[in-house]
Amino acid sequence: HAPDGRGRPRSARHRGDQAAGDELCPALLPGEIVGVYDAEDDPDPGQLLAVVEHFMESDPQLGCVQGSLDFYNSDRNLLSRWFTMDYAGWFRVYLPGIARSGLPIPLGGTTVFFRRRALEASGCWDAHNVTEDADLGMRLSRAGFR
Repeated sequence: HAPDGRGRPRSARHRGDQAAGDELCPALLPGEIVGVYDAEDDPDPGQLLAVVEHFMESDPQLGCVQGSLDFYNSDRNLLSRWFTMDYAGWFRVYLPGIARSGLPIPLGGTTVFFRRRALEASGCWDAHNVTEDADLGMRLSRAGFR
């Protein structure tokens, strides 16, 4: 919920394995912040409020916040350890380094939040692009957002 109590989560329809891209267009969604989660995500209970507060306290040109992902079963087996290390490198080293360099961020498709006006300015989600999330990160940058 937004601090004024007006915000509420809404689910998009699914077609196969992906949410319908047209449902991620801000014209069809209420509110000033649009967030995307995958069905298997288990966000921290305070995450949405933290995202709203971060946007409210940030430069208006901050168009997107990419959440960090992690595994709950990193010690289950060797494969889960490898993926945990891969995600740690991506979210704690690679992406912060790109951000500090001022380069466009190749967004991930989940646990990602946008200002509505940034989505509108960048042309919204391209449901016909298999790398639509990374592509949107490039288009946000081209539209002047970070």
